[in-house]
Amino acid sequence: MSSKRMKHMMITSLIVATGITMLAPSNASAAQTANSLVEKAVNAGTVLKWSISIEGSGDGKIRPWAQYNAAKDAYSKAKIAVDKLPTDQKQVLTAQLEEKSLLHINRAMAYIDAITAGEKINGKKAALQAKKDLNMLDAETVKAYHELSTEIRKQAILLDRVYGQSTRDLIRDNYKKTAETLRNEMMHPVSIKISLDDAETKLDPTKISEVLSLLESSRALAPMVTNELLFQQLSSQYTRIANYVQSVTGQVVPGLYKKVELTIPEIKQTLTLEAIKRGIPPEVLKSIAAAENSALKQFNADGTPYMSWDGGIGIMQVTLGPTDNSYDRERLKWDTVYNIQAGADILLGKWNYGGKRTPTVNDNDKGTIENWYFAIMAYNGLSKKNDPSIAGNNPYQLKVFGLMDRYAGVRPEIIPGSEVLTTYVDNRMLFTNKMNYITTIKTKSTQMYVAGDQVVLSGNANLRIEPRTGVAYTVLPATTTVTILEGPFQDSNFVNLFSWYKVRVNDTGAEGYIASLNLQ
Repeated sequence: MSSKRMKHMMITSLIVATGITMLAPSNASAAQTANSLVEKAVNAGTVLKWSISIEGSGDGKIRPWAQYNAAKDAYSKAKIAVDKLPTDQKQVLTAQLEEKSLLHINRAMAYIDAITAGEKINGKKAALQAKKDLNMLDAETVKAYHELSTEIRKQAILLDRVYGQSTRDLIRDNYKKTAETLRNEMMHPVSIKISLDDAETKLDPTKISEVLSLLESSRALAPMVTNELLFQQLSSQYTRIANYVQSVTGQVVPGLYKKVELTIPEIKQTLTLEAIKRGIPPEVLKSIAAAENSALKQFNADGTPYMSWDGGIGIMQVTLGPTDNSYDRERLKWDTVYNIQAGADILLGKWNYGGKRTPTVNDNDKGTIENWYFAIMAYNGLSKKNDPSIAGNNPYQLKVFGLMDRYAGVRPEIIPGSEVLTTYVDNRMLFTNKMNYITTIKTKSTQMYVAGDQVVLSGNANLRIEPRTGVAYTVLPATTTVTILEGPFQDSNFVNLFSWYKVRVNDTGAEGYIASLNLQ
């Protein structure tokens, strides 16, 4: 190699080496600055993260603008610095920024947007709430209802974008849930109002069928109206329209009815008192209700009417044929008292079969529980499944008698199945071969006492301080005489088919409560 070329290479190498030495401090400073800015952005992102979380300071109502703007500003500065770095350094720091800063900024934006969306829902909710607070059901109420419903649907997507299940639920609870509650409360009154307003525009003899259809749809929704004043307004409008229909057609249109929901004590008391009104031993009607519906429920957990697979309705499982209009079907579903009354009337109708379609028992006195054997059978149906003479059968009436024994505390005598003589026509039981049966025991109800009645206890009884089990008591020996003061009362246990009476012990003057099953 020539000395000239060697000299050129040495000079070039020196220049390159010198350049590296001169550039290195500048690169190091840029990287240091970028790292520092990334660290600030990450810290600001962390602060923002906790400001939009229920586990932090987030409440789902206040927008964390200060934290959001600080994080966004820190991210922007860091991003500018990072973008100037060499590719390998840039990739590492960019990943940190996206994961620990930009991610929280985007989530915060969704959180802030959700609050904005929620406030829009709140605005529409306030308008409808104002009408509800005034108990007003007019065109403006209908408009406010529709606007709220639309706003809930429109803003729901923004509410659902919030990160984190607990925080998202908080946002929903603050806005969507409360709005939906109000909307649902007003849904049925508004729907009925729309139908009735439509019906009033059709009050013409040529459009009666349309009016009747609108009235029917209104009646079906009426039980879901829980606001008494709104119900009265709707009922007044409904009655005006129904009166017009009657004036044109002579047809009587049933009125609106409300949902009647009772507690377990109220259900048992209604069963007891409706039975007494009809001369039915309460043990019989209550045990039939328990046989039909072991939990004594009229409604399911979601508030809808309790219906069986075969169309039985409510507590008494009243079943109507396709053309049977003897009872109002919708009211049977929604009115607990009406359902019980219908069941009691049906049972009484079956009692009246005695001596005609079914045999009588003993002297056919209503006050004797044994005498209800065939009426109880007929309540469920005079079919082969209830024929006690067929081996392997578990007839309905035996189930009811078993419930009386187990839960009402009376033990009526059961007619032996081998003695029940039946024939069949079209699979329906007939009893023409024997129309009267005699029992050796004649059990009386223990739930039909009235104030002033004197009862001699046939066995030991617990005199309790309240009309329920699980409270303090003293034991009264057999042959003690007590005076009925008040009752009957019912406790909250649906299994207990007996009643309670307040009594005074004649010998000592002590007062307390005795279960009816001890009053025999």
